[in-house]
Amino acid sequence: MIVLNKSGAGGAVGWKYVLNQKPDGYTLAVVTGEFVTLPLLNLFDRSYKDFTPLVQLNADPTTLVVHNDSPYKSVEDFLAAAKKNPDGMNVGTPGTGAVYDVALSAFEVKSGTKVTHVPYPGSGPSLLALLGKQVDAVATSPAEAAEYVRSGKMRLLVVMNEERVPEFKDVPTAKEKGIDVSYGTWRGVAGPKNMPADAVRVLKDAFEKVAQDPELIKSIRQQNLGYVYADGEAFAQKMAKETEGYSKVLKELDIK
Repeated sequence: MIVLNKSGAGGAVGWKYVLNQKPDGYTLAVVTGEFVTLPLLNLFDRSYKDFTPLVQLNADPTTLVVHNDSPYKSVEDFLAAAKKNPDGMNVGTPGTGAVYDVALSAFEVKSGTKVTHVPYPGSGPSLLALLGKQVDAVATSPAEAAEYVRSGKMRLLVVMNEERVPEFKDVPTAKEKGIDVSYGTWRGVAGPKNMPADAVRVLKDAFEKVAQDPELIKSIRQQNLGYVYADGEAFAQKMAKETEGYSKVLKELDIK
């Protein structure tokens, strides 16, 4: 296996590269939640329908994280400050149109607050900005913030999920605080459209076998990545449902 890092545009650069390759099953793409959100924001001129979904392997909720020195010790503190000073809170995101960026907008609407989104080229740079106290908070995933939290440099305030994250069971969900939002990203694999049926079958069987490997499952969960397995058909159905759901959210939030 050869890994090609084609970064840029929230993943769209790499996805477009895969689309331009021969659909023989030898060139595949790792896809994320932005696979759904970017087309809806006209930031990617294709959609999941232009690909062959093969497998989904994880799902991550969105979280709000602050520096450990932050005066906001709880999500209530954060909301109170945001309501007192609309647009005065600077919150880093992994970029315009990223799932965490959209989730933050939904969080604002549902909580009756308004903050300033500060886009960075990925969660890594946004967390470094928080480490340097250049922003008040960051919208990201528990997995990406975990090392900073474990080392005592950052603190999670809330997770936008149906359930609490196993490693951070003391962190409440947004719904527990009366904020009806549950948004996050996921990771999966897709290939170009019109792949041969036999190639799809071989890859499906291989991914199913790998997905059941206890060591893989253990590794994913240890990283707080949220283990989920869905085959290509179920993965496509998930993306169709999310496309419909996000379309409604973006319209409600007037995000274009």
